[in-house]
Amino acid sequence: MRADEIISSILPPDFETGYSVIITGKQGDYFRIKFNEEENPVDSQCEDCDYYVKKGTLGTWVKNYNDATDEYMDVPLYEKPTTNAKIIVQLKQEDSVVIVLDVDGKWMFVETISSKKEKKRGWLDPKMQFGNPYGTH
Repeated sequence: MRADEIISSILPPDFETGYSVIITGKQGDYFRIKFNEEENPVDSQCEDCDYYVKKGTLGTWVKNYNDATDEYMDVPLYEKPTTNAKIIVQLKQEDSVVIVLDVDGKWMFVETISSKKEKKRGWLDPKMQFGNPYGTH
């Protein structure tokens, strides 16, 4: 993709929020995304268009639901994008929304958005990512 195509495909920071997207790549300080909607909210004529958003402007929900106990468990954030890495922090359920700062494969490097306490950062296991808050556990 040419530089002018990328620039014209960057969504502004004030773009309406709440859409489900798929991160399909990275380019510099931007994520390349596709909308995961029935109709493209930017251009209804374009079903498969790529767009770019600044890293740190996307969010996701986190979850760790235990079917056996019917309870939510703490969500671990790792030092590196692997479950073999050291767990550096455990998120409580009240920290259920995080900002996506980077990706490595299906892993997301995230930061909490809580204003009451120190922000926490780490790698989020793909099994703990929950892009649809209205879905099932």
